[in-house]
Amino acid sequence: MQRHNPWFKMADDELEAAKRLLYCDYPLLAEALYWCQQSVEKALKGYLSTKNQKLMKTHDLNVLIKLCMNFDNEFNQFEQTAIDLNPLTIITRYPDTGFMIPDLTTSKILYNQAKEFVEFIQNKIGY
Repeated sequence: MQRHNPWFKMADDELEAAKRLLYCDYPLLAEALYWCQQSVEKALKGYLSTKNQKLMKTHDLNVLIKLCMNFDNEFNQFEQTAIDLNPLTIITRYPDTGFMIPDLTTSKILYNQAKEFVEFIQNKIGY
């Protein structure tokens, strides 16, 4: 197994968790959005691992996407997605941040953005 595969397996599993939490009888939005952010984080780290980039302990998608752009400028098309998803790791876990959890429609849009981003990254390395 290649070194990066575990990252993409985790990204896939986290996207699946987000989908199940969003598309159920009682959607759990905060939990689904947390896994959306996490899936993109794992995919970005997976890509960086294929480039032998030393991985840092960060959840900041903006930092990770900039590192990826050092290898491939096509990542710039997802900069806004990274900005949109980045705060989800905090606002979904800490109710005192002052941010509101998006509604179901917006949450599904964010899920689709995360899915598209993860698929883009995986396609980059032929996963």
